[in-house]
Amino acid sequence: MPLGIEPNVLWSGAIGSLVAALIGGLVALGVVRLTNKNQARLAGEAREKAAIADFIASADGFLTEYSEGRRAIESLLQQTMAASVRWQLELSDEDMASELILWPHHLVNLAVKASEAEADGGDPADEYEALLQAVMEVRFAALEWHKANQGQRNEYRRRLEAGRTAGSGNAAGPPSTS
Repeated sequence: MPLGIEPNVLWSGAIGSLVAALIGGLVALGVVRLTNKNQARLAGEAREKAAIADFIASADGFLTEYSEGRRAIESLLQQTMAASVRWQLELSDEDMASELILWPHHLVNLAVKASEAEADGGDPADEYEALLQAVMEVRFAALEWHKANQGQRNEYRRRLEAGRTAGSGNAAGPPSTS
């Protein structure tokens, strides 16, 4: 006993310190893991929200660009497709991703119809109204997406599908070249 410490006390303290260090290390690893998981989730939500904002902005663009003609509409298609794909990459809902891919062409088709009606000297009110309704529907679903539970999300997807397929000639696909 060089320092006046009993050997069993010395070993007891050493073992206690080792146990405390192991427990502290495991707790620290657990905290780091949870923090990283939470940061990854928050980063994914931020990317999805940015894609949604870009999608809404490009969809809204059809309301003004339709009157600029086909080239302006087709230029906007590229922006809308890019935002749509970015949103799809962040989505965990495969059904919504499948519906979302159809919307850029749907909006183009509606914008082309409004543009052609205006170019022909007619009143594009009906065609513009269809375009406006489609943009409002997709905007509503996009803005509400993060606040919605799965049942509401399913309803938004069904509403988008119904709006896209309603009426003749509103199915998605590339615009006609005639």
